[in-house]
Amino acid sequence: MIGQQYRPVALRRTGTIGVEIDWSDGHRSEYTWRWLRENCPCANCRQQREGAQQQVLPTGQGAPSPTGGKISLAVVGPGQVGGNPFEAVSVTPVGRYAYKIVWADGHDTGIYSFELLRQLCQCSDCRARKQVSAK
Repeated sequence: MIGQQYRPVALRRTGTIGVEIDWSDGHRSEYTWRWLRENCPCANCRQQREGAQQQVLPTGQGAPSPTGGKISLAVVGPGQVGGNPFEAVSVTPVGRYAYKIVWADGHDTGIYSFELLRQLCQCSDCRARKQVSAK
């Protein structure tokens, strides 16, 4: 399990667009805030992504999702404020297995496990590996 093998040793903002995590195995992961929000692991966001991917045409053939399978962030939920949904306000550890990100629009229910964060890495090495394994 990745979360057990690798631990973050440093976490730092990369300007206003994202964050980098240095891992105990020497890997440096790169993420944009947008990418992390679009892949929020909370139940509500997962349900929205799955619903967008399962839309069908009247003929029964699959229709492309209007959001490309990504969640719609236009609706502000109860208890949320109207800030930028792609701007992180804070990143805090959850035990020794994850981070919780609080977004400027008030969304704060996504717990990003270390394993998920490694899977979501956007660095050039990880993107190249994903392209090779997809072929």
